[in-house]
Amino acid sequence: MDDSEIISLFEARDEDAIPALDAAYSAYLGKIAMNVLGNREDAEECVNETFYRAWIRIPPARPDNLKAYLGKITRELAIDAFRARKSRRNTAGEYEKAVEELGIFSISDDATERTVEGVVLRDIIASFLKAVPERERNVFIRRYFFFDSVGDIGKMYGIVEPTVKVILFRMRNKLKKKLEKEGYEI
Repeated sequence: MDDSEIISLFEARDEDAIPALDAAYSAYLGKIAMNVLGNREDAEECVNETFYRAWIRIPPARPDNLKAYLGKITRELAIDAFRARKSRRNTAGEYEKAVEELGIFSISDDATERTVEGVVLRDIIASFLKAVPERERNVFIRRYFFFDSVGDIGKMYGIVEPTVKVILFRMRNKLKKKLEKEGYEI
């Protein structure tokens, strides 16, 4: 079943929409959640919550790219779950490693200021990523958006782990220079 058919099921409030989502996207969403949480049960909960939120939001939303729409919901839920768990001092998955690697970012504790900074930061990063070669951009996105491990990224792109690490290191340094040039405090 394709995405437009699944969305039509949601719009008709047909309960078959959830099993269709499960069949099409549970593995993809589960991988995103696992990369952040490092725990299968928590990841499954996150995927189930994603399906529930999709049920609530579609309609009125009609996403152009259902896979990306669901992936974003899952990612946000997993990060929220990670933060809640970390506040209770549990261990982490690839998310914590990726955040530590990107430790150059310091965002305010004030919610309004954080939102504004987040928008500015997002725009700078998007501009930066558009200007780099496709392979480097994809490696960066796989690591810092999907939180894939360095080993998994290497397998995806047919490169050895040390090469992935070098690409990420160079990308972080280039991004840091871009942010400094844009006046972002690091």
